[in-house]
Amino acid sequence: MVQLKKLENNYDLLEKEMIKGGNSKLILSAMITNFQTRIDLLQDVLDKIETIKKLKNYDDAKITI
Repeated sequence: MVQLKKLENNYDLLEKEMIKGGNSKLILSAMITNFQTRIDLLQDVLDKIETIKKLKNYDDAKITI
Protein backbone atom coordinates (compact mmCIF):
# COMPACT_ATOMS: atom_id res chain seq x y z
CA MET A 1 0.00 0.00 0.00
CA VAL A 2 2.94 2.31 0.67
CA GLN A 3 4.21 1.70 -2.85
CA LEU A 4 0.79 2.50 -4.32
CA LYS A 5 0.64 5.74 -2.35
CA LYS A 6 4.09 6.76 -3.62
CA LEU A 7 3.02 6.03 -7.20
CA GLU A 8 -0.15 8.04 -6.71
CA ASN A 9 1.82 11.00 -5.35
CA ASN A 10 4.23 10.75 -8.26
CA TYR A 11 1.32 10.73 -10.70
CA ASP A 12 -0.09 13.87 -9.08
CA LEU A 13 3.25 15.60 -9.63
CA LEU A 14 3.22 14.51 -13.27
CA GLU A 15 -0.27 15.96 -13.70
CA LYS A 16 0.90 19.28 -12.28
CA GLU A 17 3.88 19.30 -14.65
CA MET A 18 1.54 18.62 -17.57
CA ILE A 19 -0.68 21.54 -16.56
CA LYS A 20 2.38 23.81 -16.31
CA GLY A 21 3.12 22.99 -19.94
CA GLY A 22 6.06 20.65 -19.54
CA ASN A 23 7.24 18.24 -22.23
CA SER A 24 3.87 16.56 -22.75
CA LYS A 25 5.22 13.54 -24.65
CA LEU A 26 7.73 12.79 -21.91
CA ILE A 27 5.19 13.39 -19.14
CA LEU A 28 2.57 11.19 -20.82
CA SER A 29 5.15 8.44 -21.16
CA ALA A 30 5.94 8.75 -17.44
CA MET A 31 2.20 8.65 -16.62
CA ILE A 32 1.76 5.47 -18.64
CA THR A 33 4.76 3.90 -16.92
CA ASN A 34 3.28 4.91 -13.57
CA PHE A 35 -0.01 3.16 -14.36
CA GLN A 36 1.80 0.08 -15.67
CA THR A 37 3.81 -0.08 -12.47
CA ARG A 38 0.62 0.19 -10.42
CA ILE A 39 -0.96 -2.63 -12.44
CA ASP A 40 2.12 -4.82 -11.96
CA LEU A 41 2.13 -4.13 -8.24
CA LEU A 42 -1.57 -4.93 -7.89
CA GLN A 43 -1.09 -8.12 -9.93
CA ASP A 44 1.68 -9.18 -7.55
CA VAL A 45 -0.60 -8.56 -4.58
CA LEU A 46 -3.38 -10.56 -6.21
CA ASP A 47 -0.98 -13.43 -6.95
CA LYS A 48 0.18 -13.45 -3.32
CA ILE A 49 -3.42 -13.48 -2.09
CA GLU A 50 -4.18 -16.45 -4.33
CA THR A 51 -1.09 -18.27 -3.09
CA ILE A 52 -2.09 -17.66 0.53
CA LYS A 53 -5.61 -18.93 -0.19
CA LYS A 54 -4.24 -22.10 -1.76
CA LEU A 55 -1.90 -22.71 1.16
CA LYS A 56 -4.71 -22.12 3.65
CA ASN A 57 -6.97 -24.54 1.78
CA TYR A 58 -4.17 -27.10 1.71
CA ASP A 59 -3.59 -26.72 5.45
CA ASP A 60 -7.33 -26.94 6.16
CA ALA A 61 -7.64 -30.08 4.04
CA LYS A 62 -4.65 -31.62 5.82
CA ILE A 63 -6.27 -31.10 9.22
CA THR A 64 -9.67 -32.49 8.24
CA ILE A 65 -9.82 -36.25 8.82
